[in-house]
Amino acid sequence: MSIFQGVPPQTGFLREYLDYAGKLTDAPDEFHLPVGWALIGTALENRVIVQFGDHPIYANIWVVKVGPPTFRKSTTDYIGLRVLRKVEGLTILPNEFSPEALVNRLSNADRATGIFCWPEFGAALSRLGRDYMAGTKEFLADLYDGPEHYERVLRNSTAKLERPAITILASSTAEWLTKHVAEEDLGGGFFSRFLFVRADKRKPLLHLPPGPDMQLQNRLVTYLNRVRQPRNRSVKLSQMAVVAYKETLEELNNSADKTTVLEQRSSCFVWALHTF
Repeated sequence: MSIFQGVPPQTGFLREYLDYAGKLTDAPDEFHLPVGWALIGTALENRVIVQFGDHPIYANIWVVKVGPPTFRKSTTDYIGLRVLRKVEGLTILPNEFSPEALVNRLSNADRATGIFCWPEFGAALSRLGRDYMAGTKEFLADLYDGPEHYERVLRNSTAKLERPAITILASSTAEWLTKHVAEEDLGGGFFSRFLFVRADKRKPLLHLPPGPDMQLQNRLVTYLNRVRQPRNRSVKLSQMAVVAYKETLEELNNSADKTTVLEQRSSCFVWALHTF
């Protein structure tokens, strides 16, 4: 099932981003769209919320693009990051870090926000599996939920994070996920926070891609700078989003008694994607 549900975005930032990025590579548009989501989520940081009961939901997103090695997955990441680097004040987080260094960096920043870009999801998971990184997956999963206050005891101090909002943009092949993702991974809280976006068809081969449309790039950067203007406000979901969410929740509810915990966790990826 296509993430476009047969209808790509027709207007707004995502439409312009697809027009911009789609001319620079023969990667499928299904991989450009989640990059656009990540750009918006990173730019909004923790400035805008959707109120869910007494819990605020931020626009940060964790997404893994899944496709064959020749589908230019990492190329779509780099196109988006080059746009993001032109936006004032955003944080692109390093791929190599220690848990303590990451906590210190986030606690000392103006906002505990930023984006990880993991072109190789498997390599990132390997790093997170090192002995000195023990507990990092759980730490990131805690931050995903955007707690109002988060404290972590370090060697010589206590770090305090206020309303963290971290985005992760990653890529993988289906073969790697099938081979390396264990049942305990799917049953845990780290994997269940990701959207897995798959594409099965690449565009016709683009032998010599053109340079970027600088006028369109400037419009994208201007938009991202504008949504970052100081604000702390709540927004409401569109009626279309409300309907999609209700349908997803009903489907999850109805299948809860008929599937194993693993099947429920795996299916959450598809249902969450349907809501988007």
